[in-house]
Amino acid sequence: MNNGNNFHQSETISTAERSSIGDLVKFLAAKNYRFLCPTPETHNNYLTSRKGPQTKASSLTDIFGWSLPVERSVLKELLPQSLDIDRIFERIDANSDVLKATIRVTSLNFNGPVYSYPCNDERKITLDLYVHSAFPCRGSGRGGVFCGPDTYRYLSYLASPSVKEFIEESCRTVKTSGGGTATAVDLGCGPGAGALGLHRQYGHIFTSIQGLDINPYAIAFSEVNAGSVETKYQNVNGMSVADLAFKESSFLSAIDGIEDLALVISDPPYISTATATGVYCDGGDDGMAFAIDVIDRSLKLLAPGGLVIMHTGVSVPGDAPEKDRLLERCQQLEKKGEAEILQYVLIDNDVFGNEVGQDPQNRLGWLQVVGMVLRKK
Repeated sequence: MNNGNNFHQSETISTAERSSIGDLVKFLAAKNYRFLCPTPETHNNYLTSRKGPQTKASSLTDIFGWSLPVERSVLKELLPQSLDIDRIFERIDANSDVLKATIRVTSLNFNGPVYSYPCNDERKITLDLYVHSAFPCRGSGRGGVFCGPDTYRYLSYLASPSVKEFIEESCRTVKTSGGGTATAVDLGCGPGAGALGLHRQYGHIFTSIQGLDINPYAIAFSEVNAGSVETKYQNVNGMSVADLAFKESSFLSAIDGIEDLALVISDPPYISTATATGVYCDGGDDGMAFAIDVIDRSLKLLAPGGLVIMHTGVSVPGDAPEKDRLLERCQQLEKKGEAEILQYVLIDNDVFGNEVGQDPQNRLGWLQVVGMVLRKK
């Protein structure tokens, strides 16, 4: 363990741009900037509702929350002269002096729920600023590094009392049966919310925490966010905290052969390939293939007693509302003696309703969000 994190920086975001983003985040924090990232549908509806002069940005929230275009003259009034805006803005077109931010900045609580009152621990209601792709998210590169309502639910689930007990027990089990070390992984980490949440909440019990993603831009954004928010929490109550690293990886390939893997967390995509607009939201044929693949691959690599913890959506067929393919897979693994279901809970019974009717075969009735804890036998 150490008290610092030395990242091998992904080259997809230059050192100069990272510096500008860091300066921007500090400036926004000093201005008490706050923005809770909505669903893409809500975001688009809000932008559509703005007419005339309101289609251009006039505030920091307009620029870095709603991703509205902004006149350069307005930027000069809102941002400090020392900030190199050309590194974090792009022109709408070559002949225009209207710019658009290449990033969004969102408020997150890496300790769990955004609202948690009454609360005696100030850190639990401290919101950090978190950088990700500008709206709209698209594709599999820089434009596909997603944050939204699922991120808030994910962090809250990781902080729930029952999940906390499961994680602590698993970490102890793997340490005791192995060499005294334990690794945790956020698979498909995106801009790093899960890994940073683990580091903030459980960094004092793990030896290593790693965020893995196939998108190199996700790794770059994760590193930027870690540099901004984790410098404040290098030490927890005087105890050493886990090493924190982010790696480009197809599933768990970057850590293949590891022997002390105690935990894999994941917030995998769950939109059907037929309607997905990028890798960041593509869950496979029926939206469930990716999540099931995560479970199967994780169980092969986890140490005995290790956990798969997942927050994800489940596609419910309109003509078979009792069907849950994710739960069925977990039950199959339990029946074969490979795993034990410790928890399977409904978190939200209806999300992303705009997806209903988009499936060419018209099978989807609704999408519901579940939380799952599976222990390797």
